[in-house]
Amino acid sequence: MTSKTKLEFSNDKKVKMTNGTTSENDTYELSGNDLKIKNEDDEVIMRAKLADDRKSFKVKSIAGDIFGILKNIKFTRQS
Repeated sequence: MTSKTKLEFSNDKKVKMTNGTTSENDTYELSGNDLKIKNEDDEVIMRAKLADDRKSFKVKSIAGDIFGILKNIKFTRQS
C-alpha cells in the first residue's frame, strides 16, 4: 500500500497537512528533536522524532492507530 501525505510547516507554528483532504488548523511543537502535531482542539494527533540532520522525521505514534501500523513511517523533506 502506498500513500502520499504532504506536510507544510510554517514559522508561526502552523502545519498544513494534505492527504486527500486538507487540514489547515493544526499546530506543531518542537522540543529538541521531539515533534508534536496538534489538531485545532489542542489534542496531540502525531508524535515524531526528527533526524539529527533535521531533514526527516520518523513517526512514533498517530492518534487512532490502534494497531501501530503507522509507527516508524518516515517523512523526508523535499525542496
